[in-house]
Amino acid sequence: MSVCVLGAAILVLPTTTWASDESVPVAPSLAISAQRVQRTTDYSADARKKLPWFATASVYIPNFSVSGVSSDTGFEGAIGYLFPTDSGDFRVSARGQSFGISGGGTNATVSISLITFEYLFRFQGFSIGPGVNFGSAQVSNDFGTINTSTQTIWSVAAGYDFTPRWFVEGRWQTASEDGYKGYSIGIGYRF
Repeated sequence: MSVCVLGAAILVLPTTTWASDESVPVAPSLAISAQRVQRTTDYSADARKKLPWFATASVYIPNFSVSGVSSDTGFEGAIGYLFPTDSGDFRVSARGQSFGISGGGTNATVSISLITFEYLFRFQGFSIGPGVNFGSAQVSNDFGTINTSTQTIWSVAAGYDFTPRWFVEGRWQTASEDGYKGYSIGIGYRF
């Protein structure tokens, strides 16, 4: 207790002015201002217009359910352009997917080419929205290549922006043909 009283006296004593002696110096008061460093990212349509191009690289997981045929995890890549609005982004992209399938002693590679139209609603750094894709597949094995007709593929994408340039994104897609059903998760870059 006596140490606390002594410490308080030492702190108060230099700031006290003596009535009889005006020459005793007064300790200056120290003002400490703590400023919080805030990290703010501009998610406005004007800010997004500055980086309209994007590219993604993803892991693609096909949801292939043909009896006796198994599928391997593959790759998905996309390049596109976005048109920002106040509530979200309208995106157009060219997308490619590739994965392997095997069954009946034969291995094959499935390559899918898509043109994607999406509208992603934005909530600050988060985005989610539907899309429609038009695409065709090519199945190649040791015996040759089979091309399929154009299909309509429905999709939903959701993402999160780490910075104005870097983001992660997950997609789900489905169609009447099993070869077009699948999921992807990957990283994207805007430029």
